[in-house]
Amino acid sequence: MLPNESQWISSTIKGNFTNKKMSILNVGSSTLEFRTEIQPYVNEVIFKPLINSGFSVTHLDMKQDVGVDIVGDLTNNEFRNSLKSKKYEIILCANLLEHLENPKNLCTLLYELLDNNGFILVTVPYIYPYHEDPLDTMFRPKPYEIKELFPNNMKIIAQDIVKEKFGIINEPERLFKNIVKSILFFLKPKRWTNHIKDLKIIFNVYQASCILLQKVED
Repeated sequence: MLPNESQWISSTIKGNFTNKKMSILNVGSSTLEFRTEIQPYVNEVIFKPLINSGFSVTHLDMKQDVGVDIVGDLTNNEFRNSLKSKKYEIILCANLLEHLENPKNLCTLLYELLDNNGFILVTVPYIYPYHEDPLDTMFRPKPYEIKELFPNNMKIIAQDIVKEKFGIINEPERLFKNIVKSILFFLKPKRWTNHIKDLKIIFNVYQASCILLQKVED
């Protein structure tokens, strides 16, 4: 997650739900170490202020680790049904869709978890280097392309493409690795084109597509 992306998430939630103490399900949350040490602004900018304001936050991930409140696979019907009974009012899905072969499938599953008039906030890299976790499909959508992954009755509440202050040219180690991988493409030819794309964004700042949607029943 980009620092300015975390600012957008925090300000969008607080700006649209002023004086409301809502429950948030953070899908693909990763670990406490990730949120507090690897990318500490995730906790400091998003979750700590929200919790202090009275929001309740539940972190969901497929891997069991410290800081993961619920461990499970959303493609499992029994597990998904157990989440429906908990009534989360906001679902946060940040930087996850680019790691899935079929992002629309996850969006359909998340839609099923939403109550009538429930909200989902999604962010996906728009300009960002190839990064495996364990794979990166290079899905780099604009906000409207994220909305298209959901049913038509999702209303846009807020959307933006958030720009960061830096890009790959400011990360010499990553840049060097990608140059080497691009030269030695014969080692993993299927990934070669992704590394070449990284070199094309060398002078661009990192950007993320962000959108807040609401489920509106007819």
